[in-house]
Amino acid sequence: MRMLAAITAAPTGTAVRAKAYCGPAHGRGWTIIGEHTLPERVVLDAAGGVHSYRLVHDLRLRRAARDQHGDYLYMPVRSGRS
Repeated sequence: MRMLAAITAAPTGTAVRAKAYCGPAHGRGWTIIGEHTLPERVVLDAAGGVHSYRLVHDLRLRRAARDQHGDYLYMPVRSGRS
């Protein structure tokens, strides 16, 4: 997994869980350790090649979205979109 530029704050000095939602890497989870920010984009190896995923934001709360287990959520980026 490769991580790209990050700008979203995460708890300092802790490990947090993240999970791919939808797309070819659906359900795949990983741990982000010791980062001060969450990566806005990640690149995951999955069936059929390498796929880009973006961090989901809760527009009402203005922070990174989490699922019912507390994992940060990433959605696939469609081809041709930034």
